[in-house]
Amino acid sequence: MSVAVVPVGGERPVVTLAGLAGRWGVNIKSVRRLIDRGELRAFRIGRRVLVALVEVERFERGSNRQGRVVRQEETHGSST
Repeated sequence: MSVAVVPVGGERPVVTLAGLAGRWGVNIKSVRRLIDRGELRAFRIGRRVLVALVEVERFERGSNRQGRVVRQEETHGSST
């Protein structure tokens, strides 16, 4: 599925929450939960919530193949 990436005022490209939900095949509420938990950084212009494409790419690099976020403590293991 193609996602509309929109440059805002000549600045960095951004993705809407609906576009991001479509890209990942999830509900918009799932994207909002990631933002609320601080796992995905977003910003607001008026009523629109947008995510910079570089942030989407950063998030995707930190996710495993099932789309689940891999937390830092999971990658380092526990020392006992």
